[in-house]
Amino acid sequence: MTAGALVSVVIPTYNRVALVGDAIRSALRQTYDNTEVIVVDDGSTDGTPDRIRAAFPTVRLLVQRNGGVSSARNAGIAAARGAFIAFLDSDDLWHPGKLSCQMAAFREAAVVMVGALPGHRPGCRGSDGARGEWITVNRDELVRENRFVTSSVVVRAETLRRRGCFRIDLGFAEDWELWCRLLRDGVGRIVAQRLVTLRRTDPGLARHARAGAQWRAFVRAIARIAGHPLPAAACVRRAGWSTALDRATDGLLADAWRIATVTIRRYPQPVGANMVMLARIGHLSAKAFWHHSGRTLRRGSREQ
Repeated sequence: MTAGALVSVVIPTYNRVALVGDAIRSALRQTYDNTEVIVVDDGSTDGTPDRIRAAFPTVRLLVQRNGGVSSARNAGIAAARGAFIAFLDSDDLWHPGKLSCQMAAFREAAVVMVGALPGHRPGCRGSDGARGEWITVNRDELVRENRFVTSSVVVRAETLRRRGCFRIDLGFAEDWELWCRLLRDGVGRIVAQRLVTLRRTDPGLARHARAGAQWRAFVRAIARIAGHPLPAAACVRRAGWSTALDRATDGLLADAWRIATVTIRRYPQPVGANMVMLARIGHLSAKAFWHHSGRTLRRGSREQ
């Protein structure tokens, strides 16, 4: 029974006093009305805990020594009372109807986790599919490409506790590894609507490319889950191109081209394949540019 079930929202934060308040407000303003919000401060030194206590007295605040984002999320999971657990990073935002849209998917017992499409523009409320449309993801698909953005995910608490929490030893792609473990028990669904706004400015891939031993540990973990070895370079290359295309679609053109450049240099493939992907990014970049230009021109004509 999922109707009206308590959803525990876990928000880890570290030195984001200027951003975390917006994230908390977006969680508190959900149209789904049975939630608890748990903020885990991971040893901030910028006054974040004091600001949260003063501004959000109804929020459950946990304060711990700095142990990393996985440690903070795990502390929130341990404290959660809900039958479902949702994750929200402290620099991201939810659309008010996010949880209401997602919880409908859990009426099907086989569904163990639900995500949503992300956007990168403030206030993003667009849609890539008809209302009520779902994308189904199984474990075999997920081990080859991470389809879930952490700030979009809601999971069954019983599945999470049975399969284990975030691995703090990875420090890289720990969310992807966890999602793969969860899908041993069922399938995932993604709401085909952009219900999460990502505000992070670090494109991520350059950091991933430097991960070295952590990336290799992650690939070994995924291979164990999949039951067969996976080519690490192919996984990273696919993730890189996917991220670059997402950034181009959302108008973050500098990010898109930077990620594409890192992908080509560090994870080469045949020139023809690179040209196809660059052409797709160029096409999306042009569309984003003309869309932005058109909006600017229309705004200017209205102001005259």
